[in-house]
Amino acid sequence: YTEASYRAFAEALRQAREVEESDSASQQEIDIAAANLSEAIKGLVRIPPVDQDALREEITQAEACRLEDYVDDLDAKAAFSKALADAKAVLANDTASQEAVDAVAKALADARAALKKRADKTELKAIIQKLKQIDTSRYTEESAEALCNAISAAEALAAQDLSVKEAGLIAEAIDRMRAAE
Repeated sequence: YTEASYRAFAEALRQAREVEESDSASQQEIDIAAANLSEAIKGLVRIPPVDQDALREEITQAEACRLEDYVDDLDAKAAFSKALADAKAVLANDTASQEAVDAVAKALADARAALKKRADKTELKAIIQKLKQIDTSRYTEESAEALCNAISAAEALAAQDLSVKEAGLIAEAIDRMRAAE
C-alpha cells in the first residue's frame, strides 16, 4: 500500500484499539472508531506491481557481453561492471520502486552502449603474414620499400586496440597492402 494510505489506516486502527481497550468507551465512540477504521480500509491504495521485465532483459544482454571482446577502456568497463552489479542488486530488492528499476535499467543500457566492440583484425593479420613471405629481391627498390612501409603500417595498426568504428582504418590498410603487393 502507499505510505500515506497505510499511515491513515494504521492511525485509524490504533484509535480503534484504544476504544476497544477502554472500559468507559461509549457506543458513539465505538461507532465512530469502527466507521473511521472502515473508511481507512477503503482508502488503502495498493502500490502497483513493479515491472522488472526491461531490467531483466537488460541484465541478460549485459551478462552476454564478454568484456574481452571490447577495447580496453578501463573506465567504460568499470562503469559497465558497476552498473551490472547495481542492476542485479535492485532486481533482488523486493521493495525497489519502479523509478529505481527504470533508473538502473537505463544506467546499465547506457554503460553497455559506452563499451566499444573490438574490430576484427583477422584478415589484416593474414595479409601481413602473406606479404611478409614475398621475396622483395624481385621488386624494384621503390616498390619493395612501398611494400615494407605498407607492412610496417599494417603491423602498427594490428597492434592497436581498435573498435569496430575504426574498422575503416583496417580496410584502408588492407587496400594499401594489396596495392603494394
